[in-house]
Amino acid sequence: PEENSFEKKFLEERKKIALKDEVIPGFLVTKDLNTALIYARIKPVFGKGPNYKELMEGTRKLLEKFEKDKDYKFYILAVILASAILVGGYFFSKSVKSNQIQAAKVLYEDWQETQVQEDREQLFQNLTESYSDTGYSHLALLKRGSDLAKENNLEESLDIFYQLKENSDGFFGNNLMNGIARTNIARISIALGNFEDALAVLEKYSNDEDAYTHELKGDALSGVGNYDLALQQYQSAFEKYTDNGLRNLVELKINNLNTNE
Repeated sequence: PEENSFEKKFLEERKKIALKDEVIPGFLVTKDLNTALIYARIKPVFGKGPNYKELMEGTRKLLEKFEKDKDYKFYILAVILASAILVGGYFFSKSVKSNQIQAAKVLYEDWQETQVQEDREQLFQNLTESYSDTGYSHLALLKRGSDLAKENNLEESLDIFYQLKENSDGFFGNNLMNGIARTNIARISIALGNFEDALAVLEKYSNDEDAYTHELKGDALSGVGNYDLALQQYQSAFEKYTDNGLRNLVELKINNLNTNE
C-alpha cells in the first residue's frame, strides 16, 4: 500500500487478519503486535552478484521517512538470516495447516458418526471453534444451518450461517463458503421480513453475480419499497436464468411490481 494508506481503519483490518492467521502470530509478528518482521527478497540479476553496500544504503534511505516518528524502530537483519526464516516459516506453515486439517477431519467424522446428542454438541463446538477456518468446520456449519432451516428453526439457522460467514470471510477466507453463507442469510432474512439485513449481507456483490443473487436482491428491495431497483434486479435475474420454471417465477414478480405501480 501507499504511505498515506496507513490509516487507523486500514491497520485495524490488517490486525484482525494477522491475529486470525494460523502462522503469522508469533512468527511474522509478536502476539502483542508490537514487533513485526518485514521481508524483502533480492531480485537475481544474471552476470553479476548483488551490490550489498548499495542495497543497505538504499534500505536505510527508505527508512528515513519513518524515523521521524518515535513510535517506530527498524532493525536490518542479514539477508541470509531473513531467507532462512522465510524458508523455515513456509514449511512450518504447511506443517501446521496440514495438522489442523487432519485434526478437523477426525472431529468432523466423529461428529457425523456419533449418536449421543451431548457428545455431538461437544464435537461440533470443538470443531467450529478450535478449527474455525478449516473446510471441515465450514461443512459442519453448513450442514447444521441447512438442517435447522429445513426444520423451520429459522432464527437458529440464521445464527449458524452468520457464524459461517464470519469464519470464511476475509483475505484468507473461503470465498465459496462465504458466498453460500451470505446467500442463506439473505434468504432467511427475507423470509423473516428483515429486508435491510438481507441487503446488507449482499452489499459486497456487484452486478456480475448469479441470477439467484439478483432475485434475492429484488425480493429485499421490494420488501423495503424500492420498486424501481427491485425491478432492475428481477430483470437481471430473468436474463441470467436458463431454467424456464425459474424464469417464469421471476416474470411473475416483475408483473406484480408493474401492477403495483
